[in-house]
This record gives sequence, structure tokens and C-alpha cells, in this order.
Amino acid sequence: MAEHGADSTTVYWYSSRQNQPERLGERVYTEKQGYYQSDYQWQSGKLRTLLQQGTKRVDGQLVPFSL
Repeated sequence: MAEHGADSTTVYWYSSRQNQPERLGERVYTEKQGYYQSDYQWQSGKLRTLLQQGTKRVDGQLVPFSL
């Protein structure tokens, strides 16, 4: 699925198995604030992994970040 807003574009996908979440990925791109990508993974219905990385604006500069 994808969404486009005034200054951003978001692309995400979701997968599940037996009515339980399995994985969610997203990519968000903005003109002014940078971009990030996230990856969420569940196991037995519990969130086990969350990864996020990209760039964000700090003092007028785009700087990398990772979570």
C-alpha cells in the first residue's frame, strides 16, 4: 500500500499468518524532514524486533539515525 501527502510519500506492507501479525515494513520519504525505513517482526503474536533507520533534520542539516 502507498500514500502520498502534501510533503511525504509512505509505502508499507504487512504480512500475517493464521490471523496474527508476522511482519510490517514501511518507508517514509518527506521533502523537508528526511526519510526513514522501519521493519517490525512478530513471533507468536509478540513484537520481537523493531529496526528503524534513516535521516532526520537537526539544526537545519539532515543527519543519519538508527534505532
